[in-house]
Amino acid sequence: MGERESLDYFLNEVFKLLKKAGFTVNAISYPKDKRSVDLIGSRNKTKVVLKITLDTKNLSRIEFSDLKKISKAFRASPLIISERDENEKLEKDLVVKSKGINVVSIELLQSYLLRGEKPIVYKLRGNLLVKIDPVKFREIRLQHGYSLGELAEKIGVSRKAIYEYERGQIAISVDRAIRITEILGEDILKPIEILDFDEEEYDINSDIRSKNIVSKIISEICSEINISECLLYKLGKTPIDYILKIGGKNYSIIFETNDFNEKIGNALKITTILNSREIIVRQPSELLELKKEIS
Repeated sequence: MGERESLDYFLNEVFKLLKKAGFTVNAISYPKDKRSVDLIGSRNKTKVVLKITLDTKNLSRIEFSDLKKISKAFRASPLIISERDENEKLEKDLVVKSKGINVVSIELLQSYLLRGEKPIVYKLRGNLLVKIDPVKFREIRLQHGYSLGELAEKIGVSRKAIYEYERGQIAISVDRAIRITEILGEDILKPIEILDFDEEEYDINSDIRSKNIVSKIISEICSEINISECLLYKLGKTPIDYILKIGGKNYSIIFETNDFNEKIGNALKITTILNSREIIVRQPSELLELKKEIS
């Protein structure tokens, strides 16, 4: 089986898994090559934006950026499903943090969605790390009757480190986690919710101040109607060209192209799941019509 066939098979397996887990799912096929989004899904209030790849080394900066922008605009969870991370086989119980986005194997996704099994360990910049549950850590420390200093001495860390554990401020190495669980038990470890949305994770700036014509027009509209929230995100490899978040509403701006039927069809698969209104334009000046609707 060639790489293209392997990727198509892999994508279809993830699609079937999401359906089995109760998600409404749409597969995205535009653009044909190097697109940022392969699957878009929702279940209850959870929205997910997925990229499927055989190896994370194949992903570009634009693809990561698009995933973050879509997630921030629609409060959706970005997730990359892969077989390998930079040529290394992904472990079945390990989450890899790559440029702020969770990367997991299909096996981990399956155990998480179908059996409620949550991973504990994640990899960041080559380091294997674990997070402490600050509430349970303090609760169990007090149950054992340890002061901050006493526990610090038993674990072999500073008193300040124990204080930081109880504030949930720092992650710890797997070796350190093993030592702590020998004393306090495994309940102090914080499971990873791979589909939780954390807006602070995605430090993405709005493109409203960019020098392109679309940004200038949208900026003028926002200034004229005096709306405080006016965010614009330019996408590079999706059927949607821009996302506009203004006055509590989301708009997906789509420019007409030669392959427009295919493009708009795929854009609708995204906007239907993420509850966004489509704005179809032939040229940027047509965006001025938005002012009538928004004001």
